Amino acid sequence: MDETGLRPSKEDVAMKSDTLEVSVSGMSREELDAKLSQNKSEVESIAAEMRRESADFKTYYTQQFSSIERGIAEIKGEIGGLKTGLTTTQWAMAVGLTLVTVILSGVMLASSWIISGNDKSPSVTSPAPIIIQVPTQQPLTSAPTNQSSSQQAPKQ
Repeated sequence: MDETGLRPSKEDVAMKSDTLEVSVSGMSREELDAKLSQNKSEVESIAAEMRRESADFKTYYTQQFSSIERGIAEIKGEIGGLKTGLTTTQWAMAVGLTLVTVILSGVMLASSWIISGNDKSPSVTSPAPIIIQVPTQQPLTSAPTNQSSSQQAPKQ
């Protein structure tokens, strides 16, 4: 064999051909044909077995891949169903919260109407404030002073 171990070396080929020639020289033509036919049938048998195994292998993996594809399709369907279910749940929650909000708002509005209706008792109105306007005083003018007048008593 060569370094890679895949092909026979030239020496191995030469040695085998010498061996073949030696063994062929001791065989008749019919024996050689029979031996070659036997080798050919063995090779054909091995080739047929390999083809069968290859076909079985192909069939097996084809079945496996189709099984995997079916599984993936089922998973996709389940995921789609889950998405639909989640969307439905989200809408139901939104509608529920909206209804609760509307109901609570209605209760609060009704209670405020009831409370404001009870507060309509007669209320005491405070009288309007009284505004008094004081006229502005005019400055007093100084009158001529008489001494006689200052001595006089004021008239009544």
